[in-house]
Amino acid sequence: MISPVNTTLQLLRLRTLITNLSIAAYIIPLHDTHQGERTPACNARLRYISGFTGSSGSALVTRTEALLWTDGRYFIQARQEMDNNWNLMKDGIPGAISMETYMEKALDSRVHVGVDPTLFSKSAWDNMQSNLRNGQRLHPVQDNLVDEVWGEERLQCPEGKLLQIPIQFTGKTTQEKLGEIRLKMNEQNAQLLVINQLDDIAWLLNLRGSDIYAAAVFLSFVIVKSDGFELFIDQSKLDSDIRSSITQDGGTINDYEEVNSRLTTLVSNTSGKIWLAKTCSYNLARIVPENRQIVDLSPLVLLKAVKNPIEIQGFKNALTRDSAILARFYSWLENAVESGENVTELSASDHLLKLRKEHEYFLTISFETIAGSDSSGASPHYSPTTRTNKQITQNSMFLIDAGAIYLDGTTDITRTFHFGTPSDLQREAYTRVLKGQIALATAIFPERTKGYMLDSFARMHLWNIGLDYGHGTGHGIGIDVHEGPTKITYSHSIAPDDRGFVENMMTSNEPGYYEEDSFGIRLENIVRIVKATGKNPTGKNFLAIEDMTFLPYQHKLIKKELLTVSEIEYLNQYQEKCRRIVGEYLKRHYPGDKAYDWIYKESPPI
Repeated sequence: MISPVNTTLQLLRLRTLITNLSIAAYIIPLHDTHQGERTPACNARLRYISGFTGSSGSALVTRTEALLWTDGRYFIQARQEMDNNWNLMKDGIPGAISMETYMEKALDSRVHVGVDPTLFSKSAWDNMQSNLRNGQRLHPVQDNLVDEVWGEERLQCPEGKLLQIPIQFTGKTTQEKLGEIRLKMNEQNAQLLVINQLDDIAWLLNLRGSDIYAAAVFLSFVIVKSDGFELFIDQSKLDSDIRSSITQDGGTINDYEEVNSRLTTLVSNTSGKIWLAKTCSYNLARIVPENRQIVDLSPLVLLKAVKNPIEIQGFKNALTRDSAILARFYSWLENAVESGENVTELSASDHLLKLRKEHEYFLTISFETIAGSDSSGASPHYSPTTRTNKQITQNSMFLIDAGAIYLDGTTDITRTFHFGTPSDLQREAYTRVLKGQIALATAIFPERTKGYMLDSFARMHLWNIGLDYGHGTGHGIGIDVHEGPTKITYSHSIAPDDRGFVENMMTSNEPGYYEEDSFGIRLENIVRIVKATGKNPTGKNFLAIEDMTFLPYQHKLIKKELLTVSEIEYLNQYQEKCRRIVGEYLKRHYPGDKAYDWIYKESPPI
């Protein structure tokens, strides 16, 4: 059982600051100024103040209440991690109360609500302000109040060196990418482009860092100009070769903290439009006069979402490699559990990491490994700790969702296995999740179809018996394991920047089912969007899905009587590819490894 962190003292100190500033409440988002899903530990303010460790959430602390909003992936986890000082507010369910609605009802009219302006994007700030009623106003608080409470206990921000990625993995130089970006800027008559998202910057500069756990990015900003660009970064992270490369590409290097002052100067020295990525902070945006702002999706988001041929081949290589590593892992795990060894969620996760680290291209894991045995698997984004660590036994249903960042690509694979005799419900749920994954994998749809239009393909077989799951079905993948703008999810509002799928985008396909306090099931493959083949009488471009992950499904969890003839045909072809693609990889790179036999054992014809 998880023991929540006691937040009484933190909240007492925070409320003292709130009172001293004469504000009614203070908002604490999960994001830092770069608006990524994850932050370095030094910026994990929501975790510090609430104890909640999920990747989606925001908090409101008033003078008497503390509330945290999160989505269905984290309802169970949030209840377990937060103490009684906190109220869980559920996003994305019928009748959910938004933060704005809560403030309208709970706070007096015409009060000010404090916000760190560096942590809210301009669009988020404007949207929230427009939704506030009764004269309530957002009030910029320049010195972060959580940082003041945190004090000297706050961790130092990381100072790791950067790694330059050669053209053999990127497929394009920084100068080529800058040329494409400037074409997009010219279409908008923009003189400057301000970029704050870290995976955008890593992609543009062909660099990788280690500032955030389970990511290969580095804290920085970039301003692209018509005749060069400016990088804002802790300069101790740059070696002489990287400095030289940046300079040759037309870049100027500045200290990280100088972004505000340099943007102010550049605004003064230019007269044209300035493109602010939608994720840019309100603090940066207010430097630029409203009549000169273009606040829109960064052009880098779409450019990097469509993979070039070198990137596609790199992803194929990385996903084949990782599938083989997972086969080695499951072969080991199955033998260890059946032998009665004391294998736990943490020791299993550690063993998988050890196998991945053996490869020379490995940089880091792509997210904190989700490894849930039995009831722990019912929390979709559960990650084991020393407090929650469970043994994996011969009666366990075990879900592991794990990924890696390699030099040539990023991976994200989920499988669920049972080491004993599964119940009828477990087999039924597993098979219906599998049917949903097959339905999406075999879908054909028009070009520019948005993710929310595909989501029901994966859910319909669960819906048929009144079951569902509380997370999205798919996310883009690139340098970061979660990449925009596309997202396969049940609501268009969750992915407002989705411009629709085009050829050579990549996404996950990951339906699931979670029986609270009992077990969890998720199956995840990475797939590529490709042109559909066959008849096309209208001349309209249609797309299809190509599997890129090949790891067997557990035969004993599949209820064959629930499968159609076409589903069986798909599964048999998929299992044969597991043998051919991953089996041959294992023979070449790990001769004599028992994983080769495991692949064949787990992939018989249905």
